[in-house]
Amino acid sequence: MCLFQVRCGQLVARLHVEKFVCPGIHQPCIELDGELISPKEFTVRANKDKQKDWKGSIRIGKSNMRALMEMKTLDFFNHENYCSAKCQSRNFMSFKNQLAEAYLNADYLYGNSSAALDDDKKNVHMMMK
Repeated sequence: MCLFQVRCGQLVARLHVEKFVCPGIHQPCIELDGELISPKEFTVRANKDKQKDWKGSIRIGKSNMRALMEMKTLDFFNHENYCSAKCQSRNFMSFKNQLAEAYLNADYLYGNSSAALDDDKKNVHMMMK
């Protein structure tokens, strides 16, 4: 059984990793005072629910869960096999996606006139695979 200490406000609890399944928000996976509760309920009890960002409100060590998940340091349990497709933040945009969008916009605005631009686009395409 893998456990992580988690904090939200003044509350300290334990995240049961094998119960932390996609999309996470309503999954009872945090043990607080012997009771398993969801991340959403954990933020409510810590009076942090007004922020409406449970991943940003719950911390493991010095980092919040959102940062750890975006860096691929933390993920939902067995996520590659059991993804609900409701797990990605609406406002998350990776550097790779930003770069790809910039190149698409450059094509649209300036036309595809540069061999260097072609090479860069190929590199971006390879990065996104």
